[in-house]
Amino acid sequence: MNNKKNRVSVKIYNSEYTLVGSNDKEYLEYVADAVDDKLCEVARMNAGLDLHRKAVLTCVNLMDEYIQLEEKYDKVLKELKELKE
Repeated sequence: MNNKKNRVSVKIYNSEYTLVGSNDKEYLEYVADAVDDKLCEVARMNAGLDLHRKAVLTCVNLMDEYIQLEEKYDKVLKELKELKE
């Protein structure tokens, strides 16, 4: 297992953050860009909210997307299992 930690400086919603993880730097930057894109999208649609509320809405939206994908994945796995039987 790779125990090496990579550090990368990223900008999310005009603030600098240092991400640390075992994934390569390009991946960490990709994740940060995706979060920035989603946060900016939420901000455009909810300009009157403070940053904290925008961030919470972003988390809710991302979790909703994750759960929907997880449910689709589980359904595909179930269908695949049924086809194999």
